[in-house]
Amino acid sequence: MGSLARVKVYGQWFPIPRKQVAYSNNKNLTYTFSGNKIPVRPWTPLIEALRDIIYESGGPKFNFPLVNRYADGRDKIGAHRDDEPDLDKTSPIASLSFGATRKFKLSPVNKQFLVKPFSIDLAHGSLLIMHPPTNKHWKHEIPAQASMTTPRINITFRTMKLK
Repeated sequence: MGSLARVKVYGQWFPIPRKQVAYSNNKNLTYTFSGNKIPVRPWTPLIEALRDIIYESGGPKFNFPLVNRYADGRDKIGAHRDDEPDLDKTSPIASLSFGATRKFKLSPVNKQFLVKPFSIDLAHGSLLIMHPPTNKHWKHEIPAQASMTTPRINITFRTMKLK
């Protein structure tokens, strides 16, 4: 599944501690983040069926799933906001988890908010939907959990602006 990409932080390249693969039926669409361009693969029937379940439950008909595989608790993603240039910021983002339960931590972007960071456990089969403006005001992450020894797969469904 996918490959290990790299991310540029303060001018230095680091490997991303997880594997990723992106899907779209639009060949002109690429996933671009932190200096990386990940080519897309055609939708699989399973991922399309999962997208349709979310759609039939009242969500949008997302056009772009990103799959991340976390091998164990050492694999993580740091605090960030989804701010890819082609992301439709008016659409929610749906996150579907399989495998190990991992913490999903939310922290306010503005430190003057009176709300403290908090975590939600994302168990196998859980669906988290971030509606706008969540992504504008909150950073999110999957922190390392050294005690976790089993894998987790996450499918993040988004709506990307088509070129």
